[in-house]
Amino acid sequence: MLLMLSSSTFVFRNAQLKAESKLNETVEQLEAEVQDRTIAENEARQLEQAKASFLAAMSNELRTPLNGVIGASQILQGGEMPSEKKELIDVVLQGSETLLELRNNVMDLSRLDSQSIELEKVPVNVREILRKTLAPLNFQAKENAWPPAHCPYCCRNRKRHS
Repeated sequence: MLLMLSSSTFVFRNAQLKAESKLNETVEQLEAEVQDRTIAENEARQLEQAKASFLAAMSNELRTPLNGVIGASQILQGGEMPSEKKELIDVVLQGSETLLELRNNVMDLSRLDSQSIELEKVPVNVREILRKTLAPLNFQAKENAWPPAHCPYCCRNRKRHS
């Protein structure tokens, strides 16, 4: 009987040692995974900070010259000049304002990523957006006799449909 107890104790102790060894391996593996994930999280935070810094720098670098182009275009727009040149200034002004709006949208997207923006509802004039979108293409299109005379969204037809 003592021999059976000794044998059972030996088998139990062996199983216990194997289980402890397996548990220690699992704990080490989990600790390594936690460390890897912590490193990955820190790298992701650093990348996010680098992206935010880049967007802020890019935003400032774009905003300043765009505001200059917009201001100069607005001054020229108020002066006396032929209608064709006024149309060109309108295109420059609208293009500059579109670029400034695009810059603002990129900054808003950045704020969305950092969850520090609130969305707002604003009225939208789809015809005006379409007209402004097509206006820069109007000068190239004139060379190719496009758009047709009845297109209501183009600069040359603006007076009839505004």
